[in-house]
Amino acid sequence: MLSVIAVLNGIETLGRSVRLLFNLCMVTILIVLFLTIGRMEFDNILPILDRGWRPVWEGAFSAFSFPFAESFLLTAILGGVRDSKSFVRIFLFGLLIGGGLILFISFRNIFVLGTYTMSNVYFPSYAAVGRINVGDFIQRIEGTVAIVFVICVFVKFSVCLLAASQGIAKLFRLNSYRSVVLQTGLLTTYLAYSLFDNIMDMEFFAIEIYHFYAFPFQVVFPVLLLLVAEIKVRLARRARSG
Repeated sequence: MLSVIAVLNGIETLGRSVRLLFNLCMVTILIVLFLTIGRMEFDNILPILDRGWRPVWEGAFSAFSFPFAESFLLTAILGGVRDSKSFVRIFLFGLLIGGGLILFISFRNIFVLGTYTMSNVYFPSYAAVGRINVGDFIQRIEGTVAIVFVICVFVKFSVCLLAASQGIAKLFRLNSYRSVVLQTGLLTTYLAYSLFDNIMDMEFFAIEIYHFYAFPFQVVFPVLLLLVAEIKVRLARRARSG
């Protein structure tokens, strides 16, 4: 319902909310980093490339599909940017920030947990933060990770809801996307219950299937839409000039 309210109030309200929540996430991540320094073992990153390059390429393809290629959804938001020349700058700057945070958190989890433990838990960040113990006083603060997760889920779902609503409105030639925001949000909530039977099913789909399933939606269809749009624009220019 919060996402529905944010999307109904428009892109400016959503942007202001995300800016505030992003600062909260950054403060939380930095505090957790400071508290986990004493639990880090930097030798956990060794040996490097002990199984060759194949796992690296597989991991790169998986990281490309989730989360980097999912950023094509932001094209639904870039229409609200006033300066058309800043599209690329905003998009690339956001990708660099997100990629840096993911790399930073991944290294932290490896240093704290080790590669074996990290590969055998569903949520490594929870396990890493769960090892914080400062003077038997500051411990069991996994709730900080939950705060970041909830904020990120709210932001991501809001972006997905906005993009889906705009797509439905354009597909059926509606006057405004706001007329289908509530229905789309409720339908998504209902379908979420039938998506996975359990967490093992979710983990298998995310690791083994998702990057192949999502590739057409993340790469093929956007590229085709871009080509069609470019052809239409060039034909319109020729018609005006001719």
